[in-house]
Amino acid sequence: MTWHGTYDLVVAGTGAAAFAAAVTAADEGMTVLMLESTDRWGGSTAMSGGGLAAQQPSDATGSGW
Repeated sequence: MTWHGTYDLVVAGTGAAAFAAAVTAADEGMTVLMLESTDRWGGSTAMSGGGLAAQQPSDATGSGW
């Protein structure tokens, strides 16, 4: 297979950060190509179920925050 293309941005992966970068670039008028190495989209975001690990401010007491 021979394929040639020119893009302003090539994004490796399809996780949340990749989609954020791709959408931002597209909104700015750039041409974007997203590549995924697996048969499923979502990257580690999909594997985590979309959860976000974030520390509660009260948990940071005494930790220098």
